[in-house]
Amino acid sequence: MEKLKELLNEAVNDPFAFQYGSAIGMPELRSEIARYMEGWGIELSSNEIMVTHGSQ
Repeated sequence: MEKLKELLNEAVNDPFAFQYGSAIGMPELRSEIARYMEGWGIELSSNEIMVTHGSQ
């Protein structure tokens, strides 16, 4: 229980701990998708990519 309390205290002090991630996806993933698409002859920037999932 002490370890759980410690971890919860850490989470409560992190302002982003209970927030959803970026609405357009992780920047690293979007950059990797853009790089992958170049192999298919499709040139675009990571700013043109939106990663979605079941909750959106």
